[in-house]
Amino acid sequence: MNNLENTRLEKQAAIDGEVARAIVAATPEHWRSATMHVERDEVSGQERMSIVISSPEGHPEPIRPPDEVFELLAKLSNLFRADSEVWSSLVYNVAQDSNEQWKYDVRFTY
Repeated sequence: MNNLENTRLEKQAAIDGEVARAIVAATPEHWRSATMHVERDEVSGQERMSIVISSPEGHPEPIRPPDEVFELLAKLSNLFRADSEVWSSLVYNVAQDSNEQWKYDVRFTY
C-alpha cells in the first residue's frame, strides 16, 4: 500500500468512526445494537441517499438519522469519488460488546 492509499484509509476510518458514534448517540438507551442501511444513487449529478436505522434485536421504535450522518456520508462519498469508485450501498453495524463498549463494522457494496 502506498502513502496515498494509507491516507485515504485513515480518513475513511475517521469518518466511519464518526458515523458509528452518531448512530450510537441516536439510539435509545435500551438498545444494545443497531444497523444502518444506506442506499446511494446519483442522477444527473445529484446524489441521493436513503437511510434506515433499525434494531437487530427487534425493537420497533423508528430512528431518524441525525443530520450529522447525512453530512458524514456525503463526506465519505466525496472521499471515494476523489480516487476510486463510489459505493452504491453500505451497512453499518454497531453493537455493545461484553464490556458494554460500542464496536462497529461497515460493509460497502459497489
